[in-house]
Amino acid sequence: MWWWIVSLHLLAAYFSVGHAHPDEHFQILEIAWSRVGLALDHSAVPWEFQSQIRGGLAPWIAAIAMRVWPESPELIALFLRVLASLLGVLALFSLWRGWRLQGREAGWIFSFTWFLPYLHARFSSESIAGSLFWIAIGWIGPEPRSHRWQTWLTVGVLLGLATQFRYQCGFLVLGFLFWVGFHFQSRLRVLLATVFGIALATALGAWADHWLYGEWRPVAWNFFRVNLLEGKAAEFGVSPWWEYFRLLATQLMAPPWGILWLVVAALGFFQSKARPLLFSITPFFLIHCLISHKEFRFLYPLAGVLPLLLVLGSERFSLKSRMPWIRRWALGSWAKGANLLLLALFCLKPARYFTAVHLEIQRLSRQGPLCVYTADGLPAFFEHGIPMNFYRPSSVRTFQLPEGQEAEACRKLLYFRGYSDPGAIQRRYPGAKCIYRAFPEWLVQFNPFRWLERAQGAELWEILNTGGISKREE
Repeated sequence: MWWWIVSLHLLAAYFSVGHAHPDEHFQILEIAWSRVGLALDHSAVPWEFQSQIRGGLAPWIAAIAMRVWPESPELIALFLRVLASLLGVLALFSLWRGWRLQGREAGWIFSFTWFLPYLHARFSSESIAGSLFWIAIGWIGPEPRSHRWQTWLTVGVLLGLATQFRYQCGFLVLGFLFWVGFHFQSRLRVLLATVFGIALATALGAWADHWLYGEWRPVAWNFFRVNLLEGKAAEFGVSPWWEYFRLLATQLMAPPWGILWLVVAALGFFQSKARPLLFSITPFFLIHCLISHKEFRFLYPLAGVLPLLLVLGSERFSLKSRMPWIRRWALGSWAKGANLLLLALFCLKPARYFTAVHLEIQRLSRQGPLCVYTADGLPAFFEHGIPMNFYRPSSVRTFQLPEGQEAEACRKLLYFRGYSDPGAIQRRYPGAKCIYRAFPEWLVQFNPFRWLERAQGAELWEILNTGGISKREE
């Protein structure tokens, strides 16, 4: 079983290049790249950096990798994804061992839940914080027997690190501490050791923040003040309190399986063995429901515990034989088939197709002088109004058509966002040859319902000249 879990996680880490959300890239890689002095444009940082609201631990870890491989952005990103994936595997192992699970069905759920390898491969605040928290929870288990202060100090460090990577996980930690205090009413040293461990991790986070910003700043307070008191988060959209229920029912799996998975997980959530989960998750989820700005990724720290909740909910069906049709539908062959299909897709596809093209440009730039053109009015290394310095080779010249003058002799590439009409490009640029597509050629030929026009993708075409069209250098 664990060979399957490790293999799928490493497979996702290797293939899912890029970022699932821009914060994964701009809040970590771009900031760290600029901080270590490797960026071409040091002013190109997101507004969060100027407001000093993001913690420094994740950029600090990324900066260490950048010092080791300063000429290999693709190797840096791969290392960080593998690190995040292994933390995710460790979280699953910790929960499995802590709850003393066994059985084929439990093993199947832990091994093949479709989104776990993909989400665990993200070196993002949500993924890392969630993994660290569930490692700590699994270490203690539903009925903790250890009263050793060393154990609880380690748990406290893990909980503190989870909070430093993502401040919202502090609500998970507060709920867990309440459960610890309730469970160990006569063991004050357990609570003190845990709190001391959290304090140690908080001190490390403060040091990382000082490294990032060059001064001692209350970054967690800044995060709360800017996003909530000043209403910055609401500028990105607001949703009703029940929005997360809709997202959970529709994003876990396509209806009706997503709804049934939610029912099974909810039944597991209220079992006696899930009390530490109940105490931890409830305040985290309720606070997020009350905050007006909602994104599904805000719940990603909870992803690692869903297999455990499904197993606990499934056991309840087995023991009491209530509503057996839900068990068959939620965990039956149709749901498993759809789950495996999604698992294969998300383990093998890039997280960001544009990043896959950027890495291909990186590889080609090592073969000689390279000029990259774009015809859509946007720079080649650019997203959400911010330059992407991390993946941009210093030796590559990039241009925007159709302003300026013809470029000097170099290997010319046309960077096309989306999917092109090959005939139109070859008529416009005689001799043009497609050298990279986000999807393989056989899949491109299979285009029912014109799905390619709606898919996120990119192409690279090698052209002999720009067809007389002038250009503007970025």
